[in-house]
Amino acid sequence: MMALDPATLLTVSATALIVSALALLLMGNAAGADRRWWIVAFLLGAIGFTVMIASPVDALALPRALANVAFLLAYGCAHSGARSLASRRPVPAVLIGGAVLWLVFIWGLQVSVALRMPLASTLICAYTLAIARELARNARAEERARRFAAWLCLLHAGFFAARVVLGPTFGLTAHNPQTALSIWAAIIAFETILYAAGLSILIVAALRDKEALADRRRALTDALTGIGNRHAFEMQARPLVERPNPGEPRPMLLLMDIDRFKAVNDRRGHAAGDRLLAAVAASARGCLIDKELFWRIGGDEFVALLRGPAVMRAPLIVEAIRCAVKQARLPDCDDGAVAVTIGLASAHAGQSLAEVLAEADAALYAGKRRGRDCAVIAGMPSAGSGAVAAEGASRDRPAIVNG
Repeated sequence: MMALDPATLLTVSATALIVSALALLLMGNAAGADRRWWIVAFLLGAIGFTVMIASPVDALALPRALANVAFLLAYGCAHSGARSLASRRPVPAVLIGGAVLWLVFIWGLQVSVALRMPLASTLICAYTLAIARELARNARAEERARRFAAWLCLLHAGFFAARVVLGPTFGLTAHNPQTALSIWAAIIAFETILYAAGLSILIVAALRDKEALADRRRALTDALTGIGNRHAFEMQARPLVERPNPGEPRPMLLLMDIDRFKAVNDRRGHAAGDRLLAAVAASARGCLIDKELFWRIGGDEFVALLRGPAVMRAPLIVEAIRCAVKQARLPDCDDGAVAVTIGLASAHAGQSLAEVLAEADAALYAGKRRGRDCAVIAGMPSAGSGAVAAEGASRDRPAIVNG
């Protein structure tokens, strides 16, 4: 049987890591810090293997100790890259903690040579498990590459856990212990080649997935207020309105606009109007249960979808929004306060989103005719609450809330 050549495999491992770093480098600047952490991680891994190739076999040699420092820093950078992919900040203590612990143990505490291998493997295993956790954290269904990368990291962690349990020779038998160690080094190198190649491909895919999701999010977000735009409203609200979950209350659309908004634009300028829109959106959003189901659909018009428990609390939510907007005390308004008029409509069986929106719009304009600064519920009988006027409601005669 042909003997394994650990030096050759270590060289291939270093080369694979350099190629992985180059693949990320060629992505350009779009991925930002997410990409840079992984580039540095792969390069540090390549440096570690290069130092091992050049160092003597003696486990006490300084170069071998420094090679493990490079490896642990590489895993720390990979952990920071995984957190960055999940839109979380790196943790400096984790970034350098493994390398610091390694140096403390081998030079500060002077641990024996026999303990150095399980120590390094344990640190790498812990890092890889932490990286897998960060990769899987809050991964969306569209981010399949992140999920596969997390599973690959779990397999990598299992490999080093096995090394800790089975010892430096991995249970291999050889007449010469040094030969067994060489074979084990070759196994590590071969596993690293597979791990680095697979991980680099998945990280490139994960970075592209994140960019695609960010582009999609920008396309569906109103740049001024940070909530969804009309396109997002039609995409997200349509299935919830037209195909509601059986057994749940029929959802309601809440349509709101700012009273006398044009006068603010005319007297204070469009910059003041923009500030007003952003402030009203923030105040109203804070009162909603499903905060993601809130959109600006044009001008000063906003729409929210109430479903589940929120439907039964619609009058309370409406009043909370009106109070929150008034309490904002915006300096761009003449008296420091602003009011909104709200129209609500319940989605009945067989109705389209456009039909429910038209009913909410009719209710809103009924509120305008009644003097603004109120909420009108269309197609909803009086519930006997103090928030609903005694005149009752029907599709032709909406109920008025706090008018």
